[in-house]
Order: sequence, then structure tokens, then C-alpha cells
Amino acid sequence: FDNYPYGAILITKVDGVTKKPLANAKFKVTDTSNKPIGNSNGEYITDSKGEILINNIVPRSYVITEIQAPENYALNDIPKTIEG
Repeated sequence: FDNYPYGAILITKVDGVTKKPLANAKFKVTDTSNKPIGNSNGEYITDSKGEILINNIVPRSYVITEIQAPENYALNDIPKTIEG
């Protein structure tokens, strides 16, 4: 029996000038071996608060990539590696 501390990832998308939250940005979340995290494809869309919350993840490295920008915004598809 092992006891693992689980955590969460919070992704937030905001307008770079106004800092207002941006809904409908799509992100892909994987581990460093490109395995989807959370759901079957690892894809999530920001809510009206510009947020995505992924609960119950094991602490390790994750890669977050924006794959679709909100309407009228430029895509920032540079992957970001984080420690979760």
C-alpha cells in the first residue's frame, strides 16, 4: 500500500493588455512522454473565468500547449513544461 500525494494543475488564460480572463482557449496537457493527462485526449477548454483545473495528478513534469486560441487572439503554441 503506497500513499501518494496528489495535486492539481490550474491553467489560466488572460488578455495580455487588459488582463481580463479569456474563455474558449484550448490546451493539450501531457506528461513528458506525450501521454495525455486527465481525460482520454488531454485536451481542455478554458471556462468563463479563463481557467482549466485538472485535479488528482501525481507530482511530476507536465507539458502544456495551447492548441487553439480564443476568437480574435493569436495562438501561442510554444509548449510550457511545469512541475505538477
